[in-house]
Amino acid sequence: MARRRGALEIVPLTGEGGARAVVCLQGGHIVSWIPAGEADDRLFLGGNAVFRTGEEIWGGIPVVFPQFGEGPLPLHGFVRTLPWRVADEARDRCVLSLTDDAQTRRLWPHPFRLDLHVRVAGTVLEVALVVRNTGDAAWDFGAALHTYLAVDATRATLHGLAGAAYRDKDRGHAAFVQRDESLSLAGPIDRVYREAHYLLGVRDGSRRLGLASGGFPDVVVWNAGPDGEHRWPGFAPGDWARMACVEAAVVGPRTLGPGAAFHGTQRFEAA
Repeated sequence: MARRRGALEIVPLTGEGGARAVVCLQGGHIVSWIPAGEADDRLFLGGNAVFRTGEEIWGGIPVVFPQFGEGPLPLHGFVRTLPWRVADEARDRCVLSLTDDAQTRRLWPHPFRLDLHVRVAGTVLEVALVVRNTGDAAWDFGAALHTYLAVDATRATLHGLAGAAYRDKDRGHAAFVQRDESLSLAGPIDRVYREAHYLLGVRDGSRRLGLASGGFPDVVVWNAGPDGEHRWPGFAPGDWARMACVEAAVVGPRTLGPGAAFHGTQRFEAA
């Protein structure tokens, strides 16, 4: 497979059974995952997504750091448009790394290292994000694997959050408890489930997807819906119905001491 997509360098991965994944060095961004035995991508890319230097890629699995959501930094932080480097690579897995430099310190004056581990095998995709404080003072951060799933949102449902507390951005960040076992992924929906240590499943017609996270305490569920998708430049008309975000997150802020590390994982299994 070619090692570029558009203007950007990629790492193509091939795993057991012919499973495939593609990781873009810009942003440490997983842009494709096709499980063994399947023809269609399980990750969504916006109809207007571009692969240009310095521009966000809309879809796939962007890395969010060091800020989740809105705040003094760019939305969801700044690492998704920066060039990462390949620290390790094999046929079915890779490790991409990013460290602070003069550019990042102008935005956020802290020393750090990020390592993104990606492995594909059969019907499974495994992703791990390691955040290290390489300095001598503590700092606060937020982080996420901002996963865009390719689903028919008009029928797809998320399962496994019954009993979980959440805040609903579309209702003024008011607090609620998830009562139903099944949650429709049709938008608009924008919820943060805090301390939601749950095994999740997505049902999309005959397709199933299991999701398990470790280390990440929060789950974010998002779909802009038909009236909100126009606000996002990477979306084409009707894209809201072809995707839903189910994200493993540290909404934050979380404090990481000098020399300490945070390990977060997300595992997907297709059926």
